[in-house]
Amino acid sequence: MESSDEYFVNHDGETSGPFGLEKVREKLHSGQFKPDDLIVSEGGSEWLALSEVLKPDKPAETPLQNEKEATDLAVKAVRSATMRDSFSGDGIDVLVVNKDGITEFTEDVK
Repeated sequence: MESSDEYFVNHDGETSGPFGLEKVREKLHSGQFKPDDLIVSEGGSEWLALSEVLKPDKPAETPLQNEKEATDLAVKAVRSATMRDSFSGDGIDVLVVNKDGITEFTEDVK
């Protein structure tokens, strides 16, 4: 695709624009455009799918950056629930499943 600052998008058979790439990206993320809609640079002739031109952004990072944080959060949630239920027992059995296999351990409720 030719380099340009402005682009036209064909969505559901209707062409709109010109838009800057950031505006096109916003409309794509908001659902106003679809990945298979077509885009062409102003003055250009080659229409491409938006998904080819606007490569997906890096996925948003999860607030849980590692296995330890995820495990700690799960234990905290179960511990909180057991405080409301006196018949839950005195331990939390934790199974961590990852690409390396399964790890099992028990956390005290206290």
